[in-house]
Amino acid sequence: MNGHRAKERKTETRSKQATNALIAARDRIQDCLIHLRNYADSDENLEHAHGRDEMLEQMREHLATLVARAIRSTTVLLELLDLPETLTIFRQDLTQFADQHSAVEYFDEFIGVENPVVEFLRGSLESVAPLFEDSSVTLELRGVALKILRGLPRYLELQNTLPGKEHDVQNALHGILGLAFPDVIREAAAPKQTKSYHPDFAINSIRTAIEVKFAKDEVGAKTAVGALYEDMHGYANSSWAHFIGFIYMAGNFLTEDQVKAELAESNAPKEWSVVVVTGHTKPTIKKEQPGVE
Repeated sequence: MNGHRAKERKTETRSKQATNALIAARDRIQDCLIHLRNYADSDENLEHAHGRDEMLEQMREHLATLVARAIRSTTVLLELLDLPETLTIFRQDLTQFADQHSAVEYFDEFIGVENPVVEFLRGSLESVAPLFEDSSVTLELRGVALKILRGLPRYLELQNTLPGKEHDVQNALHGILGLAFPDVIREAAAPKQTKSYHPDFAINSIRTAIEVKFAKDEVGAKTAVGALYEDMHGYANSSWAHFIGFIYMAGNFLTEDQVKAELAESNAPKEWSVVVVTGHTKPTIKKEQPGVE
């Protein structure tokens, strides 16, 4: 029995190590990509600067160092995943890039600049990413998104930028989500048979879409819940694995538990999360009626 538990603990420890290795490998690749963009900016904007060639050469040398770190991180990940055949193929394929660690290749103004080794490493990570589907990393990052949503009312109050409509909430969220999730996309299309659905936000790195609703009164809150239910069916069979319905209310019209219970009774998909918050909003300006003082 003790041996079985020890084996379980060892497996759990190795899984956590692999998860941390995945994060580290992605970070090292991100370091390479940032450095490549910096190189391209320097190459373009310092055309007539003194010592430009020497500086660019130093940047290429540093790129080679960053690439070597990314290779080591990716190798450690494959070792922890206990994939000997994949690791062997990875090392064999890597030999073709032996002299390209400092290479900088330009395409067009849209694709920009890249390094062949970095692109190879990115592809290698993509091949093992399914093993981490809904892993602790993904779940943790989705938790970060939920925290951002729940903290939005306080953030807007501190910034003294109270929303008056749904678009205001979306604008505020776009900026904050972008800090934690650089790959956030606003109004990304979700192909459907007869209609194209567009969630307010999509975060591809955690395969999550977010729908935002705004309610200034009780009627608006109930309408928002109904709209969320329609969205749930609209995004069926899309490429996203998780959805978050976010309702920003001007008053305590509904609780989050009430909304969840109502959607559960309507057989809402299990991959949906619901966040309901109450926050201050811009006061409604009533138009004066003619002849009324």
